[in-house]
Amino acid sequence: ALLRVVDDFLYLSPSTAHAKLFARTIGAGNPDYGAHMNPTKSKVNFNVEVSVGGSSKVKVPLLDGDSNGDNTLRWCGLEIDTKRMSVGIDIKRFTGYHIRDALTMPSAPKGRASAGRQGAGMYAKAVREKVAAAVKSRLHPILLDAELNPPYTVRRNIYQVMALSAMKHVCYLESCGATMQPGAALAVVRSVHPYVVGIRNRGEFKECGVKVALRKEEALWLGLHAYSAVIK
Repeated sequence: ALLRVVDDFLYLSPSTAHAKLFARTIGAGNPDYGAHMNPTKSKVNFNVEVSVGGSSKVKVPLLDGDSNGDNTLRWCGLEIDTKRMSVGIDIKRFTGYHIRDALTMPSAPKGRASAGRQGAGMYAKAVREKVAAAVKSRLHPILLDAELNPPYTVRRNIYQVMALSAMKHVCYLESCGATMQPGAALAVVRSVHPYVVGIRNRGEFKECGVKVALRKEEALWLGLHAYSAVIK
């Protein structure tokens, strides 16, 4: 399987020979289109040397985890276990900076409605909608597929997405001097969890054969527990 996000490629194959051929082909590049490989930004879980642009051969670096038994490949926000082929969220990429730095704050309501309790309510609603939309966009079917991921990984993925969303929610509210209220947290979780448990019934996911083995109570508990941990 070959996947691409802009200029980031991911090649998955049960055949080491095919994977090596792909690495060498990409390494050779295509001068007519100005396409070339940067070995220092590439990772493999097998030994291979490539000739970049016709130069002398260089060894493509192994995955960072190969030396300590970690089989994880991190690619475009995902963690892929190269042994089990389960897929999770690359939570480590948020290490070292405040999540606030990656946020775009919702605009405060303007005009007469911006005054007093009504304006605060409108802003809170805008925040809830923004957070809920972020959760839905992050919960890709590949993270919830029970045939691809073991039960623990599916639940961990949901928990991590909800925890990240809770952190964003808190930052949004702090930007306007507000604090998280239990009702606001519950409103976001309730607006999202039907999407999680109902994902199996969406037409495009049925066509892909995605199976989500998750009860409504579990989805609600994971969301509320994630919010509770962040607020504390």
